[in-house]
Amino acid sequence: MNAAVDREIFPRALGTGGVRSAAVSGSFAILLSQIVKLGLQFGTQLVLARILFPADFGLLAMIAPVIGVVMIINDIGFGQVVIQRPSIYQNQVSNLFWVNLAVGAALGACVVAAAPLAAYLYKEPRALALTAAMAVTIPIGTLGILPNALLTRRMRFATLAKIDIAALLCGSAVTIGGSLAGLGYWALALGQIVATTLVVAGGWLQCGWRPSAPTRSLSVREEFAFGRNVTGTNLSTFASKSVDSLLIGANEGPVQLGLYDRSYRLLVQPLGQILLPLNRVAVPLLSSLLSDPADFRRTYLFMVQLLVVVTVPGLVVCVADGTTVVRFLMGARWEPAAPIFGWMCTGGLASGLFSSAAWLFIAQDRTGKMLKYWVAAALINVASYGIGIFWGAVGVAAVSGVTFVLLQTPLVLHGALKNGPVRALDIARVIAPAAIAGGLAFVIVRFVPVLRFGSDPLTLAVHFGIGYGLMFALLASTRAGRKFMSRGARMVGKLVRRTGR
Repeated sequence: MNAAVDREIFPRALGTGGVRSAAVSGSFAILLSQIVKLGLQFGTQLVLARILFPADFGLLAMIAPVIGVVMIINDIGFGQVVIQRPSIYQNQVSNLFWVNLAVGAALGACVVAAAPLAAYLYKEPRALALTAAMAVTIPIGTLGILPNALLTRRMRFATLAKIDIAALLCGSAVTIGGSLAGLGYWALALGQIVATTLVVAGGWLQCGWRPSAPTRSLSVREEFAFGRNVTGTNLSTFASKSVDSLLIGANEGPVQLGLYDRSYRLLVQPLGQILLPLNRVAVPLLSSLLSDPADFRRTYLFMVQLLVVVTVPGLVVCVADGTTVVRFLMGARWEPAAPIFGWMCTGGLASGLFSSAAWLFIAQDRTGKMLKYWVAAALINVASYGIGIFWGAVGVAAVSGVTFVLLQTPLVLHGALKNGPVRALDIARVIAPAAIAGGLAFVIVRFVPVLRFGSDPLTLAVHFGIGYGLMFALLASTRAGRKFMSRGARMVGKLVRRTGR
């Protein structure tokens, strides 16, 4: 990149203090938005579960792998290029935008052309029109990749949070309205199209950037190589999360796939809302701390500990008493999904650690190595699906959940920790309280019948109270735990004071 013939745009905040302050404020904004979004999503799912049927969700789940894999290819990793690079330039970003848009338009056309293949694969004629309609989200989504990446680079997380909430609110309203009007699975598709369009529109309105005409003399080969590795990693992850739907849909039909898909979403939606704030903040923050290994290590370990403290106790309760959770949130007719949900939550216990490995790889510009480890992890996961399908949807959830905890997560962490200041012993130390509290909570919730009441809400309140109560008791019993809680309390206090101004 020749800076003399180009204009630098969106420089990073000066000094690590400025970056960290923006990251902390942004994390709080995203956390608040995730709470709102979680409420919206759960509310929407509760309503839809009582209007639509498993087969309606199963139809959309059949084509979700097709649309999802194309969306990942469409990204080309250019968004992460914009976020990670120390400096970016107007012509550079403009060329990335035009390349991305051309790819998105071509991929959208390919999905429309391949819609008959989806209908043939599932022996489901309704999948043809549904696949063609959902292909619209591909070029629309392309338009929003770089604007939203630019907002992330500048750590304008509050702006991104507002856009996400507005889009989700409108999409949910459209979905529920369409369901009540009798549109069935079309209501689900229409809601997704509306939400995607609004996210893109909001990004363009807020980012303050407009592309220049493409410049042929400027190469984006280096950016493409970085993006290729990120895209390959994302494809591996997506494949490891999508082959299961293909296998279950082809072998078990839409009803079992609907139960599996709703179980997956019941786990991923709240878990995703928890992971997203740190996932958005981690890469730009850690990228700015590369010159200070000690600060890099402290910051990474604090974020990892925060993830496990927030997620593990709740997931343990879901593993131990998934039937009550499913019955309370989705209704009695969805109870057959409880074993599937419980095994999925077993895998979810390691999701925070798995995500954190990607932070290290990307922030340290080691995406080539990351791709290799993610492909290996994906192959393990796909193999687990192939084994588990012999026992149906429950078998797929069980085998994949166990291998995710015991094989895939240790594998990617091993690769991520090979270089840099963080060591495996550091991670073991910060997750120990969560592991101990989780084990104790599982035994109590699963094997103490006196803690089960006639009311599902009361039962769950007691169970979650036990899980998180044990967690904070263990943290308070050690010096390191008290230091972690003190740091978290100071951060929350600072954020509350800022919010009140």
